[in-house]
Amino acid sequence: TFECQPCPESNTCSSGGAPVPVSPISAQLLMRGYAMDRFTDDDLTVLAALMSAVSEEAVVTLDLVEMHTVCDESRTECMTLNSDKIARHVDADFRASRTSGRRSSDFGMYDRAAVSPSGRSQRSLLQETDPSNPACALPGVTVTLSVFVQVGRVQEVWDTIKQQAFLKDLEAKFQELLLQFDPTADTAVCLAIEVPDRYPKGMDGWVYNISDDGIQHLINCPRGSLVINTTVEEQ
Repeated sequence: TFECQPCPESNTCSSGGAPVPVSPISAQLLMRGYAMDRFTDDDLTVLAALMSAVSEEAVVTLDLVEMHTVCDESRTECMTLNSDKIARHVDADFRASRTSGRRSSDFGMYDRAAVSPSGRSQRSLLQETDPSNPACALPGVTVTLSVFVQVGRVQEVWDTIKQQAFLKDLEAKFQELLLQFDPTADTAVCLAIEVPDRYPKGMDGWVYNISDDGIQHLINCPRGSLVINTTVEEQ
């Protein structure tokens, strides 16, 4: 018989499978054309369409998209988001493959200043909005989120989300999915995305092994870390 164990930190365990190392790419998404009164615990339609669009365009499963907060542009009003609840609005049978509580407290939210190892704040890249889109002249809200990607795909996804084409595809996918959730919804929206200008720190080097009794054992750590073994004989 096997005993279920929590998925190790910094990993995803899809469908109860072996742990796969993931690394977060954090961003904040400016959605012009929406006001805070459009976001409530009872109406998750817009957020569900956005989460699903990010999932599809970044080519990650739904549970690897973490939504933290939505705020007005002046950040005088904010709402903390429950990613699992939003995901269940997309898929009623949704089941998270990572640790309960997602990971917002572990990796931090984007609205905290991004700080480099030297202590200096990092600059960010804000993609230009489309001047031909009337919604770009409207007020909006900012959604902070993280996308957890397999360590081997971090560079690929990092390069992709910084491209203007990604933003246009995300905008189109969001509008398509929003109409699927609510055929009467107003799809006028203008998106801009802001990400740290430094390559995200990966989780390379975390290696787990599943024993015959189904328990996940950490057998290797990244450079600069130390594996603490359970017995003197294994030291």
